[in-house]
Amino acid sequence: MSDVKDKVVLILGCAGGIGSVTAKDLASKGAKIAVADINEAKAEDVARAIRNTGGESRVYPVDVTQKEQVRATVAKVAQDFGSLDTLINCAGIMFVRPLIEINTVEWETTVDLNIKGGAVGNRGCSAGFHAPAARAYHQSQFHPRPQSVFARRRGAFGF
Repeated sequence: MSDVKDKVVLILGCAGGIGSVTAKDLASKGAKIAVADINEAKAEDVARAIRNTGGESRVYPVDVTQKEQVRATVAKVAQDFGSLDTLINCAGIMFVRPLIEINTVEWETTVDLNIKGGAVGNRGCSAGFHAPAARAYHQSQFHPRPQSVFARRRGAFGF
């Protein structure tokens, strides 16, 4: 992303990993960051780090698997910042062990968060975009293993 100065960026899954690094990088370039995550304490740490370096950020607690929470978050971000220019969905989970050892609850959580959560985020933001050049990104677009990107976008997993 180039020329992000004064753009409002909502990052889902912003409390750690790719989300937090992306937030800090974009904030350093002048973007206004809406830090959204289910883990409010860690999200606040990210927002505080951005503010401590002169950036603008606010925290929005949200579970991306819950459509109404995402819609409400989008509306609140647009209200608080006056617009919404970009959504970056970094919410995701990965259980690092053989597939056969993953139980049903973990599997359903993975599908709900990694696959359905991305769709919920994109749908929730489509109504909140006010800029003609608004964009939505998913972390898998930037994944170094293209086969995983291919699989994830199609509701499967790259094993």
